[in-house]
Amino acid sequence: MDLDFKFDCPECGRSVKATVAEVGRQATKRCPNGHSIKLVDKGGDARRAQSAMDDLERSLKRFGRR
Repeated sequence: MDLDFKFDCPECGRSVKATVAEVGRQATKRCPNGHSIKLVDKGGDARRAQSAMDDLERSLKRFGRR
């Protein structure tokens, strides 16, 4: 389960789409104009949020099997 969000490129202001999982991995994204943007998970909150969403998804799947 990935949560998508958009943010503006700090170089040109164009809209860029990312996921919480990408922030947790501290991935590098490219804006539509080709600028490289390093995603930073300060404090690890994105990684913890993604882990919680993954746990919820697993729990819902187990609940559906009963």
